Amino acid sequence: MQFIDYFIKLIICIFNIGTTLYFFDNVLNYNKTLKSSTRVLYVIVHLLFLYVGTYIGVIPTIIGYYSILLVCGIYIKGRIKLINFFWIIQFVSNCLSVYFIVYTLGRLLRKYTILALLNQSFLLDESLHLISVLLQIFIIKFHIKQKDFIEKFSNSQILISSFIFIIIQLCLIIQLLDNIGIVAFNIIYKTEISILLCCINGFLYKILIILSKEIEEKYLLEMSIKQTELEEKYIKEISEIYTNIKSWKHDYRNNINVICNLAIANEHKKLFDYIEELDKEILIVEALIYTEDFLIDSIITSKYLYGNSKKIEFNIKSEKIRRGNISDFDINIILSNILDNAIEGALKSKEKIIYIDIFEKNNNIVFKIKNTFDGKIKKINENYITTKEGNIHGLGIHRVISTVNKYNGVIYMNNDENIFENKVIIPIN
Repeated sequence: MQFIDYFIKLIICIFNIGTTLYFFDNVLNYNKTLKSSTRVLYVIVHLLFLYVGTYIGVIPTIIGYYSILLVCGIYIKGRIKLINFFWIIQFVSNCLSVYFIVYTLGRLLRKYTILALLNQSFLLDESLHLISVLLQIFIIKFHIKQKDFIEKFSNSQILISSFIFIIIQLCLIIQLLDNIGIVAFNIIYKTEISILLCCINGFLYKILIILSKEIEEKYLLEMSIKQTELEEKYIKEISEIYTNIKSWKHDYRNNINVICNLAIANEHKKLFDYIEELDKEILIVEALIYTEDFLIDSIITSKYLYGNSKKIEFNIKSEKIRRGNISDFDINIILSNILDNAIEGALKSKEKIIYIDIFEKNNNIVFKIKNTFDGKIKKINENYITTKEGNIHGLGIHRVISTVNKYNGVIYMNNDENIFENKVIIPIN
């Protein structure tokens, strides 16, 4: 029987380590920074602690578990983020609630199982412990589903929520200590109170999810209004460019005639003044990208003219392309948002340069846009978002990604030193 006891403890340790690493990778997003050597070190430390934890009692085990999670968080990232601190507390709180419910269930089963008759109740305890560890996987998966909603909370809301969950955990620990006979408290209806605390823990978490969804909806509504205003501005700019281009083409022959007449009349000063004035209008024609798609040409022309007024240098390559079934509206979302980010990023750089490359490859339309920037990147959930400041730009990139996914396309975002690159690939249907 002792061999079986050790074997079950080993399985519990393995599953505990596995669920914790799964928690690191999928909730705390450490999968990109948790090196293999760090994982091995963590496994060794965690394995030793879990083995010792079976003999040192409940309180040291829980405190130690907190310590390991926090220390690993600080060691891996250099610091522990407030939202990750919340997830650690929430994870331990839910696991403790599950353990307590399973333990309470075990007290009832202890009296009515064959293991009790054989005086082998320790096997029941270890089996119940194993069940509680396995249930942690479902807790983590539930956290992953709700992760985006909870992370919309402000720092003060996260702190208050963390404090409440810590109080619930302390109450559960006290109940556990009383139930296993380490300390005695004169509390009536101990089991009922403990189960109530577990229910409150789940109820509070559900309230947080509901509140966070409301915050998310309000946030998206506000950002959508702002994004719509920007899109209306883009359409207005494109219409103005189209009008200017038509006007310039209409006056092209007249301009040539004026230049010829001034040259024949030897009116050199007037000729130079006229050419200088005409040069400003020629910027529009220089900016045209001959993709044979008026909307794409107009969007890039609009951004070129704006960037040129801000002393940004453009390096543009293009070829005739087919757009397929991508709508005007979606093309506007993709190009306008990416180019806005590129312009804002270039403005913060010493060398203000934007590279635009548009081409077809393997029946795909490819937009490759690179820009210089100051090396600072804003990230949300470990993903590139923008080099710009403010929430509206994060929403813009989110809409770009959603739109690209709509057409089964992909978007790559990379940075190399002071060059940031967006590469969009969309199949041509």
